[in-house]
Amino acid sequence: MSDCLRCLDDTRVVSKSVDNRVLLWDWCAQSTERELRVKGKGESGARTLFDVSSDGQYLAVGSKTGAVYLYELQSGECVHTLEHKRARQSVRACAFSAHCRHVLFVTEAFIWRWDHLDPKSLKDEDRARLALTGEADPHTTADVIISEESVDSKPDKQE
Repeated sequence: MSDCLRCLDDTRVVSKSVDNRVLLWDWCAQSTERELRVKGKGESGARTLFDVSSDGQYLAVGSKTGAVYLYELQSGECVHTLEHKRARQSVRACAFSAHCRHVLFVTEAFIWRWDHLDPKSLKDEDRARLALTGEADPHTTADVIISEESVDSKPDKQE
C-alpha cells in the first residue's frame, strides 16, 4: 500500500509504500526505473511523507527513529543520513526548501530544520559548537524551529 506519491515531471513518478519500498517509475511507459528500500531496522509500517528536491535529484525520507535519509534518485544510493541525538521521535513528513539548502522534517512535537553548511566557511568556534551539540557532521546543522512547548506556552503576566 502506497502512503506517498510525487510527480517529478510529465512522465516520472516516485511512490513510497508502508513497507519502505520507494519506486521511481515512468507512468507513460508503465515501467519501473528504480527501486530502493529506505534504511533502518524494524522500520516497516512507518508512514512518512517524503519530498523530492526541486531539481529532481534527491529524495528525503524519515524513519521511526528520528533519522532522515537523503537518497540520490538516479543511483538509488543513500548519500547522507541526518541524525541528531535529540531527534528520536518518528518522522512524519520531510520537505526540501526551494533552493535545497534546508531539509525540514516534522515529528510528533517538533519541526526540525537541517541546514547545509559550506565547510570552507566554518570557523573553528563553529566546529567546536557543532562538536558540543552532538552534531557530528560538519556539513550540516540542526535546529528545532517550532516545538509543542512554544506553541502551547503562554506569555507571563506582567504586573
